[in-house]
Amino acid sequence: MSTHRAGLIPARRPASERHRLLARPDPETAAAADHPGPGPRSLGGPGKLWGVTSETYRLSEDPAELDMDRIFDWLSNDAYWALGRDRSVVDRSFSGAYPAGIYLPSGQVAVARIVSDGATFAWLCDVYVDGQHRGLGLGTRLVQWALDWVDRRGIPRILLATRDAHAVYGAAGFEPLRDPGRWMEIDRRPGVGRIDASVAAPAETDTARPQAIFNSPSGVETLPMTATTLPGTA
Repeated sequence: MSTHRAGLIPARRPASERHRLLARPDPETAAAADHPGPGPRSLGGPGKLWGVTSETYRLSEDPAELDMDRIFDWLSNDAYWALGRDRSVVDRSFSGAYPAGIYLPSGQVAVARIVSDGATFAWLCDVYVDGQHRGLGLGTRLVQWALDWVDRRGIPRILLATRDAHAVYGAAGFEPLRDPGRWMEIDRRPGVGRIDASVAAPAETDTARPQAIFNSPSGVETLPMTATTLPGTA
């Protein structure tokens, strides 16, 4: 299984349009993190409650509420981008980020985090919904939270990486990188091979190659933007 995934950056749509798009039904898929389903009937901000079927969910930005034992289990044992991740790495990644959790009275059911300088750039990563709560729009709600988070701070750019949920994030306004040939990385994760420089780094004057990479069946898996191009993982 390849670990290289296309980077995405959102086109800035008016907030009212983004909220309308996020409320649309999305297809449920089997992979873990970033596969939201139909949107909830009511979208609440941090601390607000909203109903999905017979359940009442609450979103919180308070790091003290995070169930780190559960998050470690989700990421290290189920999330395709973080399999085998050490507990200490999971703890450090959340302590150095801006997290959000979704909760029922019985406990946490979803999580995401943002890595950001707080002014110019943000990276959305570790978006995960517990398997028993997928298909209810919780992933979509976390994407909306991330867009609201950067809007509140006036941050003009937010990125993410996904293996196979491009259509889901596209509905929220994310687009493929406009110029992937400008992006470079150092990836020291075990088992990650080097990218062929002739494919990953087209010449500055070659305007056709970036589009060809996106259209190639194998190109999406060989783009230079992966989970560790910047702090955080997909």
